[in-house]
Amino acid sequence: MADHYRPSNGTEGECFYAAWCRRCQRDAEHRADPINADGCEILLRSYALDIDDPDYPAEWTYRDGEPVCTAFVREDSSHG
Repeated sequence: MADHYRPSNGTEGECFYAAWCRRCQRDAEHRADPINADGCEILLRSYALDIDDPDYPAEWTYRDGEPVCTAFVREDSSHG
């Protein structure tokens, strides 16, 4: 079983968000319209659940010792 990743503080969380979530298609609609669009389900579960919860996102894990989101979809990937 892979180790889940959870930022240890707000600064680390902001760095992870900037590296992954801020550039990901999965949260693009919410960034464009935060009042009316749903956000990324993975991001929401990471905020709401404890890392030991079975529903905590397995997509937030480590690769080569670095935290990653395995569900990342580059926001511009559909724009040729």
